[in-house]
Amino acid sequence: MTRAEACERARARQTAMRRIRLNELADRVANGQTIRAAAMDMGICEATAWNYWAEVRASLEVAA
Repeated sequence: MTRAEACERARARQTAMRRIRLNELADRVANGQTIRAAAMDMGICEATAWNYWAEVRASLEVAA
């Protein structure tokens, strides 16, 4: 495997993990949890959770 292929696979893996975290955060908030509580439960910092939430909201606005 070349370095470029390895980088591409790593990027794809990171994107997949990010999407999983975004979905988990959206599910938690939809079930009534606050952004702060969801971040603590998920083991991420609150600022990251707010950034994820902004992405979730943007994708919902585009879908609507």
